[in-house]
Amino acid sequence: MDPWKTIAHLTPNQIRDLQNQKFQHFIRRYLYPFSLHYQRLFDENKIDPKSIRTVGDLARIPFTSKLDFIQSSDTQRYREFILNPDKEKIRRF
Repeated sequence: MDPWKTIAHLTPNQIRDLQNQKFQHFIRRYLYPFSLHYQRLFDENKIDPKSIRTVGDLARIPFTSKLDFIQSSDTQRYREFILNPDKEKIRRF
């Protein structure tokens, strides 16, 4: 069956549950392990990625803006925002 047809027939609560599940998975498996910026941001603010369970938990994560990119003299700082898996990180996470 077409996945979009399945999603189109979900209740609002089921959609919210699916969003939370996907969001939680993204934070734990991709964002925190492979983004230096977000890893540092979570650690400095004592946010355990496992404690991020719902989209509502976004309010606990400090806002990132363009200023985070441009307020540094390091011209390569943008790389910290890119998900950058390598073999070691993939193995570890």
